[in-house]
Amino acid sequence: GKPFQDDSTQARLGRARDYCVDTVPKLLMANGKLVKMLIQTGVTRYIDFNGIAGSYVFNSGKIYRLPVTASEALTSSLVSLFQKNALRKFAEFMRTYKCPKRVANTLNKQEFVAAITEYYKIHNPEKIVEVEDLASKFDSRREVLVSALEKKYGLPLFEETADITFGDGPLGLNIVNQPVKKAVAPELGGPIASVVVVADFNKLQDGSKGPAEASNRVAKGDIVRAINGESVLGLPDQAVKEKIMQASRPLVITFMKPAFDPSSQKYDLLSMTMRDLYAKFGLDETTQNFIGHAMALQT
Repeated sequence: GKPFQDDSTQARLGRARDYCVDTVPKLLMANGKLVKMLIQTGVTRYIDFNGIAGSYVFNSGKIYRLPVTASEALTSSLVSLFQKNALRKFAEFMRTYKCPKRVANTLNKQEFVAAITEYYKIHNPEKIVEVEDLASKFDSRREVLVSALEKKYGLPLFEETADITFGDGPLGLNIVNQPVKKAVAPELGGPIASVVVVADFNKLQDGSKGPAEASNRVAKGDIVRAINGESVLGLPDQAVKEKIMQASRPLVITFMKPAFDPSSQKYDLLSMTMRDLYAKFGLDETTQNFIGHAMALQT
């Protein structure tokens, strides 16, 4: 408007064309249903989504950045002395929290039935005849069924894999046997009692990272799923090592992420409210307000 068109304003703030101030910003949850719906309807052909780089509040005549990391929690003057450590612990918990991927609800019923059938082919073929009934019974609670199966048989139903190609030379891997959690005995239909997992990475002679670690696609705890497309699930580590040594190069090893274990998390966000979580960390109302504002903008 006219009040901002004089030379002094332009000298202080720069040219009006260089920035845009939206007095009514349209803020959407990054992984929310509305964003998914907009993407599905194709509006991204003419609408751009921008992430929020930071959240700020105007308080006592100054602008402050809202603390969203553990280090910011300790240095922010917005947080009282007694709340700094509580907010730091909360920020660290949120940073390291892992939520299982909700794949089941993205499938139609036929695809869901096919996924369970393939899972039973590996772990308990005799149960295949029950798949249709199970899928119907848990159609509105698919994740409950997925969690129950993974807890019983110890391996992920929806596999998250990475194929890594190795040329000549060492792989830079240390692999060991690991019992499958909650493994079902072979006589009860559970043929896989153990898997081979990545225990550690070995450096090369010059001290650099080996090809496995350097790929940034393999982590400690990942399962060796296949070698050159041939499944090695259930084989002992020595047998897997022999297959690797006998295979010609280039060699393709398929690594699989382990099944998500909810017990590995201190708190399960799917079974509690934010008010419950705030109480666990001892956050007062003022700190909760800051967190709520920051989460609304940055989630």
